[in-house]
Amino acid sequence: MKIFGKEKIIKFNKKHPEASRHLNSWVRKVELSTWNNPHDIKNNFNNSYDQLGDSKGVFNVKHNNYRIVVQVRYCNGMVLIDGVYTHSEYDKLRLK
Repeated sequence: MKIFGKEKIIKFNKKHPEASRHLNSWVRKVELSTWNNPHDIKNNFNNSYDQLGDSKGVFNVKHNNYRIVVQVRYCNGMVLIDGVYTHSEYDKLRLK
């Protein structure tokens, strides 16, 4: 899959260097993947992905310490990063 918005991960890694290894691992794994549907993602990420809508979802990284919100364009092989958050930041967003 081709990832767009990697600069959001780079920015997050600067603010949270302890996340860097885990988020960079996520990037490598996504780039080596080919997904046709949400089931493919769940199989590839051992159920650490939750579907939020038709093309939107959230990855739980490092045992839910970090969240990556994405849009997936299966037909184009694209993953668009909407945001990268700590667990608590993500929870605050959901409450709004």
